[in-house]
Amino acid sequence: MKDNAGSATGVMKPENEMVWWALILGNLAGGLLLSLIFGRWGSISTFLTGAKAGAVIGLLIGLSYD
Repeated sequence: MKDNAGSATGVMKPENEMVWWALILGNLAGGLLLSLIFGRWGSISTFLTGAKAGAVIGLLIGLSYD
């Protein structure tokens, strides 16, 4: 990553402050997405089917990150 930083080297961010409203909004949106997937499109009604679908969706989301 260091070799590909380009013009971003030496750029300082202001005190690395967290933007709490964005973090909360993002988590609520993610929770809403998962509840829509499970409730409307998944037809999930038991704990076992929910656990299986959660594992698959969690795996796919995890693979999509870095």
